[in-house]
Amino acid sequence: MALLNANNLGVYIQTGNLQTTPYLVGKSDPDGSDSVAEAAQALADAGGNAASTTYKGFLVHGDGRVLHEQNNGAGGLTGLINNQPAFVAVTTDASTPPVVTSGANLMGNLDLAAAATSCSLETSLTIDEVVAKSGLCSAETYTLPGSVSWTITTDGLLEDVTSSSKAHANEIVRIAQKNQYVVVRFALDVTSKDFTATNAQQKNVSYFGQGLIESISVSGGFDEFTTYSATIRGYGKLYKYWNE
Repeated sequence: MALLNANNLGVYIQTGNLQTTPYLVGKSDPDGSDSVAEAAQALADAGGNAASTTYKGFLVHGDGRVLHEQNNGAGGLTGLINNQPAFVAVTTDASTPPVVTSGANLMGNLDLAAAATSCSLETSLTIDEVVAKSGLCSAETYTLPGSVSWTITTDGLLEDVTSSSKAHANEIVRIAQKNQYVVVRFALDVTSKDFTATNAQQKNVSYFGQGLIESISVSGGFDEFTTYSATIRGYGKLYKYWNE
């Protein structure tokens, strides 16, 4: 009998290295090597592939749904950290055309939402309906998939003193005021935050994406705990990750 998880969900919010433009996505070729190095070059290509330039974003498998794992040294790409999701910065050299030669891990900029009491991930699919006549006085309805959207919500308590390794309400408000894109991680098991387990598809699954802070509220009353609630509306796809 499987054990049920309790109190293990968690939301990690990016608090450093933020920008007001969306992060890029580099997808490796599903018919090629489907490697991290291939995805890194695709990331630079998506940004214009200028010489001696740094590009930030996600490295994604050829299926477009699963995030790569960082693999330092693979294909000559140095500076990465093994056993980490591939949210990275990559830098091109001065050759013609430029080639990605080094990378940097950006996962250290994601902090656990401070004193969180609940969190949720919601995805929705727009369904388009088409009604076609099938005969005399009769019709049939056909449904077609439309766009997919997602949101992540976290609620928590306001602390007097918050660790620098946690995303507290004041920091979330600051990000919202600057209209900055934020990378979020929805973890199904925060006890496996080091990404080192091998039974990952069952236990250590995380979902990554980027979005804008749609709303942040702070409330409290006399002789009550002060609470906050934040909603991040997704931009682009939500990517699955597990340790490979």
